[in-house]
Amino acid sequence: MGRRERGGKSWELEWWEGAMGSYGGEWKGEGGGSCGSSGHDGEYPVCGSMDIRNDVSQLQKLENCSIIEGNLQILLMFTTGAEDFRGLSFPRLLMITEYLLLFRVYGLESLRDLFPNLSVIRGTNLFFSYALVIFEMPHLRDVGLHSLGHILRGSVRIERNQELCHLSTIDWGLLLPPDAGDNPYIVGNKPAEECADVCPGILDVEKPCAQTSVNGRLEYRCWTSGYCQKGGTRSPRAPPGLVCCKQEAGHGVCTVNTDPYRCCGTATCGRSHSH
Repeated sequence: MGRRERGGKSWELEWWEGAMGSYGGEWKGEGGGSCGSSGHDGEYPVCGSMDIRNDVSQLQKLENCSIIEGNLQILLMFTTGAEDFRGLSFPRLLMITEYLLLFRVYGLESLRDLFPNLSVIRGTNLFFSYALVIFEMPHLRDVGLHSLGHILRGSVRIERNQELCHLSTIDWGLLLPPDAGDNPYIVGNKPAEECADVCPGILDVEKPCAQTSVNGRLEYRCWTSGYCQKGGTRSPRAPPGLVCCKQEAGHGVCTVNTDPYRCCGTATCGRSHSH
């Protein structure tokens, strides 16, 4: 995919305006329906969209969120260092219904500990055509979202992250829907030949990561040297064409119809849940 132009603006300019919150164009309207109700705050507390910027302490807003019904933007932290993120973890976060965006967060080296259980990005609304955007993160060394098994709508853009490795070991096709539209746009990151991308178990023939073929090359698939990539599987209990959100999140069974995040289609919910 090349540089996108809309109304004479470059993608980079529209990106900046969108990340700053001033862009009012198409990206806000690229919706595919949403699931559930933000009032559902029982076993899996639901939070609304979050724009976390400038101060690392703002991340504490995520403390009690299991589901973000909306988008999560983390951006513009210029004075932070690696030590500011040590010990920060939000294991309750399982799902984002729209998109995840990271932009110029200094000192953050991986999302591995920050979001260890994030399993699903639904993409009901997209940032341009993307459900996951990682842009100009100068210290990020790996993506590390080792629990992520599904991006249900939209694609991925990972660009201009000069220290970012372990990109060649991820098979995005395991995560993205067949009709994702744009292919993953992954450019301007650390050259693969300068990365030591080794998957766990590579020397242990009994416990290697799964292998898949991308562009004719059969490779082991992993997020980091410590975490294999999971395949994107659908619940055997879900009707054809539906995905069980809590199955995706590792809970093993589809939920009853009183749960707004029960088996939902990739673009819209199934039947409305009862109250």
